[in-house]
Amino acid sequence: MNNQNEELIKLQELEKQIVKLDKRLRELPLQLKALDDRIFERAHSVEQAQQSISENQQRRLAQEKKVESVKAEIQNKKRELNSIKTNKEYTAKLAEIEIQEKRKEEAEEGVIQLLLDADKMQETIGEVKERSRRDVEALQKEKDLFLQEKGEKEGQLKELNQRKKELRTLIDPENLRIYESLSKKTGGVPLSVVTRDFCAECFVKIRPQVMMDLRKGDKVIYCENCHRVLILEPVKVQE
Repeated sequence: MNNQNEELIKLQELEKQIVKLDKRLRELPLQLKALDDRIFERAHSVEQAQQSISENQQRRLAQEKKVESVKAEIQNKKRELNSIKTNKEYTAKLAEIEIQEKRKEEAEEGVIQLLLDADKMQETIGEVKERSRRDVEALQKEKDLFLQEKGEKEGQLKELNQRKKELRTLIDPENLRIYESLSKKTGGVPLSVVTRDFCAECFVKIRPQVMMDLRKGDKVIYCENCHRVLILEPVKVQE
């Protein structure tokens, strides 16, 4: 395995990049969905504001009908006064009329309040439209950047997978078997470059005897702590 250290480390670095890219590509659809939801929300904020005005108008019409209905009932009761013959009945009818007058006043106040609410809504709907336009424009730009990143990452991933495929053909099948077996056990990082007598992955100091064996280069040496294959000299890998 030692005679193929450079290819093996290149393979490991490629796989690290592939894992990182793959993770990002799995995150992007969720972020794009969140952006779409926000765009939908902003785009419909004007519609919601207009719907509120429409609902206000409907409530106001219903309230105005109520006012007219109470007024008609008051008029009927006032006409009934002419046919009443006893003071007791007359007093009772006046009490009924008073109750209806209060109902009319409350209904009229309700109409006035709904008119005031409608005026406020009309004043703010222009602001809602402008804010919605700005928000949707900003969110769409953000979405375009995410889509651009997605396309770039997909291209990079395709290229890295091709490089990985080509690199694997340069590695001895037995070395590749050992590498893949260790990769499963070590979370995709089966190799560790020794830097200043320390394992670069787990940061444990390598014993002098192990360093001597490693320098001989006649067998595979594993880190006694993390069990990765130790590589004596670092190999620069082009990104």
